[in-house]
Amino acid sequence: MAGWLMFVLAGIVGALLLYVPGTVLLHLFRVPWNVSLIASAPVTVGIAQVLFLAYSHAHIPVTLLTFVLPLTIILGIAQVAQVLMRKKAAMSSHESAGKIAQGSNSVEKNAWNSLRTVLALPRSRGYLMVTGTAVVLLLFQTIFFVVSRFDGPDSFVQNYDVPWHYSIIKWFMEKGDFSATRSGAVVPTEGGTFYPTGWHALVALTAMLTGASIPLAANAINTIVICVVWPISVYALIRWVMRKPPVQQLWPLAFLLSGAFAAFPWRFMSFGPLYSNMFSNVMLPVLLLFGLVIFSPQSSWSTRFHILPLFALTAVGSAMAQPNVIFTTAVILAVYVVFRIPAYCSAALTHQSVAARVAMSVVIEVLFLSVVAVVWKFLYGLEFLQRTVTFTWPHFLRIRYALLNMFAVSAAGGAVAWAPQYILMVLVTVGAIWTLWHRQYLWITASYAVFAGFWVLSASQDNDVKHLLTGFWYTDHYRLAAATVFSGIFLAAFGLSVILLGLAKIVMKGHLSSAHNIASSRSENNDAENNELVALISGNTRRSHIAAVCVVLFTAVCLLVNMVPSFTLAGDHHQLGFEDVIEHLEDGNKATGKLRSYTQEERQFVKKVKAIVGNSVVLNQPYDGSAFMYALDNVNIFFKAFDANWMGHPSNDMWPIMQRLYDYSTDAQVRAAVKKSGARYVLLMDRHEYRFDKNDGYWHGYTNSYMASMWTGFDKLKPSTPGFTLVLEEGNNRLYRIDE
Repeated sequence: MAGWLMFVLAGIVGALLLYVPGTVLLHLFRVPWNVSLIASAPVTVGIAQVLFLAYSHAHIPVTLLTFVLPLTIILGIAQVAQVLMRKKAAMSSHESAGKIAQGSNSVEKNAWNSLRTVLALPRSRGYLMVTGTAVVLLLFQTIFFVVSRFDGPDSFVQNYDVPWHYSIIKWFMEKGDFSATRSGAVVPTEGGTFYPTGWHALVALTAMLTGASIPLAANAINTIVICVVWPISVYALIRWVMRKPPVQQLWPLAFLLSGAFAAFPWRFMSFGPLYSNMFSNVMLPVLLLFGLVIFSPQSSWSTRFHILPLFALTAVGSAMAQPNVIFTTAVILAVYVVFRIPAYCSAALTHQSVAARVAMSVVIEVLFLSVVAVVWKFLYGLEFLQRTVTFTWPHFLRIRYALLNMFAVSAAGGAVAWAPQYILMVLVTVGAIWTLWHRQYLWITASYAVFAGFWVLSASQDNDVKHLLTGFWYTDHYRLAAATVFSGIFLAAFGLSVILLGLAKIVMKGHLSSAHNIASSRSENNDAENNELVALISGNTRRSHIAAVCVVLFTAVCLLVNMVPSFTLAGDHHQLGFEDVIEHLEDGNKATGKLRSYTQEERQFVKKVKAIVGNSVVLNQPYDGSAFMYALDNVNIFFKAFDANWMGHPSNDMWPIMQRLYDYSTDAQVRAAVKKSGARYVLLMDRHEYRFDKNDGYWHGYTNSYMASMWTGFDKLKPSTPGFTLVLEEGNNRLYRIDE
């Protein structure tokens, strides 16, 4: 129970760290409270990362004092400045000055007015209930899909990326240097050391403030990311995109569907796991919202001027969690701009003929897409992005099966080739068709189609075009599938509204004329609730009440059936979208499960190792489970993560250790490399789960695989190998002291 109380405390602390500084600071700069709250998470991350960078260069360690004090000073200065400005305006004795100040305030209020109004919580009791239901549903999904799969609050999966994430967090806490520009130095490779660490810094600060273990703090933060940051962010985007008729009153459907896609955020918890990418993606709706406001033809220049700094701050914060969020946002905004160019031209060329406006629109669209292509190719060729854009996730489907996957909203990965979501398949398809008749939302279908095409390309091809178009997402099927969700939520909501309208009309058969009269009356009176579906189910007749009940029940059934992980029909097991998420999380978190390269028994052995080695550097083969020892058990191992995560490439001193350590007694180059590393011990753990495949030259385990030729220096080391003295042994776990 104490562990779960710490879990709750860590979650609360993490949420406060994300939302208090940014919200207060933005509001002090006259940003409305609701806009400040929505933008707070990425803004806080961005400001914190700049602060950490400055501290790193000044050699000031990050502590509770050094983190809180500057934020307090900044907030204090902003508060004092605001008070002085108000006093100056109040004390002004000149009427003209008062008018100018009043006019300035009026312009500022008008600039924020539309956004503040759109993002306000609904006043209607019915809409408040639906909003609350959506939040509760997302909380239930988080508990059911994620938290209930934990084997205790501090459990952790042992997938490939975990040692890298945990080691960076431990590095931050130990060194006090939270700079993203140096985080990659956790493994001393040659080359770049930059790695985006917005998520890692948040976990490290939470662990430092609460005393929680790294796995517990990480689990608590991930829970907050899903059930707090995501709903706040996606709520804002939904309210803006669906702010006008005919979908103005249907936004609760999209909010209810925000957790319906297995591709995001749920699969990011089971694959990788992609913790930092998940953190950046839950902030993407805020970044996208500000981008849409800036590029909207209806936005005034004053509004754009006020939103632009927020857009920039949000971009920095989101990118410092994971940069590919910028490319996802850029693609969606580029599609939006293409579909809005005719509106720009119509506004600018009001006195021109329709043919002239159409011709100008086509020319500008071609020019705009050409510029996008040139910028895309330029970024693709940048040296510092080569590690990302050249990374290859191999194809795993033929193109026709990839297309079928995407149509079925399966968007699975290499480990699971088919995980359809049939309910969403119907809703998204109907919604996409609906946008053909409501062309102001056709850009949503187009952006969905772009990322769906990217996913198909990634899943079915291995060529240069794949790298050019999907390289900014590591050519990763899972990241690209997640990118479809930001458009898919709206298409599913549109589709559900069409089906619900049909259902309501069936129930109201024979009573439609009165309902239509109500809708027409509301429209004439400029009543916001002029949606036909809302009109049908909000009447005071018995049929309207029945229709409302049917709509609610049908929506509930769709949501619940969509969450069913699998079913058996005629003896055949059919896996659906959420089953692989649940299975991976449940099996991966079991402390005694087979998916453990670092077992409980080995951790007991490592306690004895720690008592012997103290803070000495210990050479290790990371794939035997030892990659977790630094973060979890404070053993100063040399290889703190698996090689695919390293920011740089192995140095000339690392290769001799990795490939020829067993020749230490006879190879001068190996001895020199070991001496430079400062290592005094070698630790080898049990690797019984690995099997060698002579066809590809890899050792394959339950969760990881590695190239045999890279680690022969450790794999060939035996108790009889000269140059090493066996100090401690339990089963296949051995600690050697390196002879002088």
